[in-house]
Amino acid sequence: MTSKKTTSLVQVFKSIDASFIFYYATSNSNTMTFAKLKTRVAHQSRMTLQLAHLSQIKAIYPSAYNIDTSYVDHNDYLISAPMVIQNAKQRLAKFEQLLNNVNNTDNSASELPLADLSSSRLNRKRPSSDRLESLRKKSVSNIANQNKMKQAVPKTSYANLLEKIRAKQKLNELTPRLSEEEKRQKFITGQLESVSAVLLGMSNDSSQVSVSYSLPFLITKLKDSLRCKLSAQDAESAIVSLAAKLPQFCSVVEVGKVRAVKISHNTSLGHIRQQLACPPV
Repeated sequence: MTSKKTTSLVQVFKSIDASFIFYYATSNSNTMTFAKLKTRVAHQSRMTLQLAHLSQIKAIYPSAYNIDTSYVDHNDYLISAPMVIQNAKQRLAKFEQLLNNVNNTDNSASELPLADLSSSRLNRKRPSSDRLESLRKKSVSNIANQNKMKQAVPKTSYANLLEKIRAKQKLNELTPRLSEEEKRQKFITGQLESVSAVLLGMSNDSSQVSVSYSLPFLITKLKDSLRCKLSAQDAESAIVSLAAKLPQFCSVVEVGKVRAVKISHNTSLGHIRQQLACPPV
């Protein structure tokens, strides 16, 4: 069983994973700088993330995170969390098991093994002549590829181009126009996967089977978290729609005069994605 002295490292691991789940739900990037991760962890759990935490986690669970030196700032790191959205619960269970294997009741967190993060920084430091030669070869290769593409693509005649434009205009005329409400519903449906990722991240940060949040709180959380900005009305509609489609994942309940959302974390984003893709019966 994990000692009380190292329980904090488990909490740090959970907070890092939760921060990545939120980040991946709202960003196209696979990596996050250590500086940005530190800020998100502080916002998520009020913990102060240190490089020593990552070093300890990497020593205990090497595949938990990929860490490399930032191209922009060699004093910063680029970090990614492989499969964190799909396997959040499995990752936490594995880390706790690995931590138990190296821990005993007399150890403090500061006495746990440390991984050497400086190796990634050393791998980036190459002689300037090597970097210039690499850039030169890449530039020559890009120019050659562009020339091949220009030769391979035939020139389209002006008449053919006009025909394509007219055909596209005709297709647009024949396509039924959606009403404003239909456009809105289509937009909200397109956001359900991102909304479910945010809700799942919040539920995974709790040890309970399910958690509940007030609907106004979740609306504010979605507006702040999603890359595609939602209005309060659209955020509420997305939550209600998700509850109607996946009642086993989340449900809207009345608690006194307050509407609340109950979220279960006995699922994965992959399963939710499959359920959302299935047409209604």
